[in-house]
Amino acid sequence: MSSRPHLLKQDVLRTPSRAMVKYLSHADFTHSLIEDFLESATTGIIGISASYSKDCAITVLAISSETYVLHVTLNRSSRRSSAYFKQSLHRQSRMLLQDRILCNDEYTKISLDMHRVATALFYDHGLFISSAVDLQSFSTDRRTSFSTLLKVLGGSEHVNQENVRRVFLHYGSKSDESQNVAIRAWCAWMSGCTDLFTKGRSSVKPIDTTVLPPMHLQILANTVRIADRLDAMKPVKVKNDVEGKFESKSGALQLKQTRFKTRMRESETQAVVVEVEGEDGTIVKSSGRTTRVRGKDAVVSVKQALPDSGNIAVFTVGKEAPTTAEAERTNVVLDALRRTNTILYNPLIQIIYGLDAQQHSETSRSTSKPVISPKRSLNPSQKRAVDRILSIDQQDKVCLVQGPPGTGKTTVIAASTINLVQPGSKRSVWLIAQSNVAVKNIAEKLADCDFFKFKLLVSFDFHFDWHEHMYGKIEENIIRGDTFKLFSVAGLQVALDGCRVILCTISMLSHPLLVSAGFTQLVPLDTVIVDEASQIEIGDYFPMISMFGRNISKLVFIGDDKQLPPYGEEEIKELRSIFEMKHLRKRVVFLDTQYRMPSPIGNFISTHVYSGKLRTQHTIQCPSSCRLIDVYHGEEAAQGTSWINHRERDAVLHLAKKYHKEGKSYRIITPYDPQRGLLEEALKQGGLPWEDRCFCVDSFQGNEDDHIIISVMQGKHDHLYKPSEWGAAGWVSWYDLVNGRF
Repeated sequence: MSSRPHLLKQDVLRTPSRAMVKYLSHADFTHSLIEDFLESATTGIIGISASYSKDCAITVLAISSETYVLHVTLNRSSRRSSAYFKQSLHRQSRMLLQDRILCNDEYTKISLDMHRVATALFYDHGLFISSAVDLQSFSTDRRTSFSTLLKVLGGSEHVNQENVRRVFLHYGSKSDESQNVAIRAWCAWMSGCTDLFTKGRSSVKPIDTTVLPPMHLQILANTVRIADRLDAMKPVKVKNDVEGKFESKSGALQLKQTRFKTRMRESETQAVVVEVEGEDGTIVKSSGRTTRVRGKDAVVSVKQALPDSGNIAVFTVGKEAPTTAEAERTNVVLDALRRTNTILYNPLIQIIYGLDAQQHSETSRSTSKPVISPKRSLNPSQKRAVDRILSIDQQDKVCLVQGPPGTGKTTVIAASTINLVQPGSKRSVWLIAQSNVAVKNIAEKLADCDFFKFKLLVSFDFHFDWHEHMYGKIEENIIRGDTFKLFSVAGLQVALDGCRVILCTISMLSHPLLVSAGFTQLVPLDTVIVDEASQIEIGDYFPMISMFGRNISKLVFIGDDKQLPPYGEEEIKELRSIFEMKHLRKRVVFLDTQYRMPSPIGNFISTHVYSGKLRTQHTIQCPSSCRLIDVYHGEEAAQGTSWINHRERDAVLHLAKKYHKEGKSYRIITPYDPQRGLLEEALKQGGLPWEDRCFCVDSFQGNEDDHIIISVMQGKHDHLYKPSEWGAAGWVSWYDLVNGRF
């Protein structure tokens, strides 16, 4: 329903506004209303902004000239396709919006994050847009930086920075979004009047979704939507784990951090809130910003003086900025929308999305040389996997290997790598995974096979002061990210020492110095093997394929979709790993023999997870290899958005003391991060080894130990399976546990 226009009240730009705002639904569009609006767009520029629902669907489109802002509510459709658009009851009004404004090339539409606006219009409402210009593209700074936002709005001297944060970053205020979206649209129009826009207009190519193949547009829209929803899931407030001792001098608070996952970061947009509780119970609060981080040491500038001692709590407020890899993914999609890159025509992308017309046969052609096995001989399924990885057949350009726990995925990777870089071969191999731990595991496997001719690229933030102890005998193989800028090409040649195998995380491939330092010139991305591929969302491969896809002759994905999915899959149904692509799954190689789990556990998992296809070879056959402890009166308690269970903590501590006393090697796993912290603190207070002892499920995948304690965090008597399904493994009562009968 439309309403009377009212004057736009804005305090973002120092230039006063005289624009009138009219609220309406897309169904209220008429020829006369649109013509009145277009008559006000005398500069030929229209500013655009959007509001989105919690699931990132576009719900409001604000369209602005100098003097007129249309605040248009878009009714959400039940189907996201152009077919629904054509069948809509409001087709005529939608066509007016699309034809007279969105796709009217007499007017240039400008917006922040235009890639998001353009794809959401199509994804949610079947609407197209042309002559659409992305404002951040006019800045040479990182598009997500606050400095870029200030620059495209006209410069810091022309804006109120705190109000920019409130209106554009939704920071520190619960102000009216219906007003803010209109302000953002008008500010976008004003940006079109700046020298930055005028001088750079010819060099920034606009988006035109009308000329993209529908399937390509659908892929790009889906990729943007998944990225948006993952970003929306990022916490807006994080408690930073720090030591109780701190120093406060001249408004600078010096802290020692204790947890990598909750570490502070230097940020333009995030704030830090510090609370110090004195001995009398009085709490003094102050806000500020993190000004320096080096390893575990952090310095926070605070506005208000704080006591020199007391119980301290530190919180980071505001979303973490996109990573370099996330920002690069956005750039790739934006360029694809502008048709300034051809990523969707890349053969690898064509194969991944099933866009290639070539029909593949069921046979493959491997190399003629016999396979060299590291340490021990390969079983038949491992041999098949290595053959497929070594295959030079075009149909194996992209191949998948599914490896349940303990089936030797890393052994397959090591065997394939050693065979690919035999003397006389000119091939190079990049081994990548999502996590630093997974990459480290691959490196250790190569070392166990007496293969040390590789380099491991690791970020300074992860390595320095936090995880240096993890790397042991492969420390000499590390090249740290902070040294990239120090290398000349000749110096890098010396550092690489002729090796043709590089290991790194998938995000490291987006490091801005990776190419300029010469890594990809000296060791081209020829064969790329992705471990933990079942945990990686397909869109995360866009930066790698965009930058290096022309050189990649072989792309191998190794993982197991029956284990951990990509983060966010439960909330985002559209999110998929490579293993959810049915046309690729048809030719997956299944590693069918596991060596890690004792037979009772392996047989149970084979039956209930792998349809009986997983075989077990293990020396331990006795049912007692698995015990289920009924933690009586153990109940979950909420902690933030997650859960803890004190009774399970006590049970785990009993077992940890028992194993430690008996000299047994063990690790502890739990699904929830607060429970992991609770368990770690219990070990510490109990005088037991606690570092690298407690893990969340995702961080432990690919690791192993002699004994595993799992805090499953189930409610009282809430069992996934009947005791009889575990055979003689049976159940242990809480009473038996605490009385030493287990």
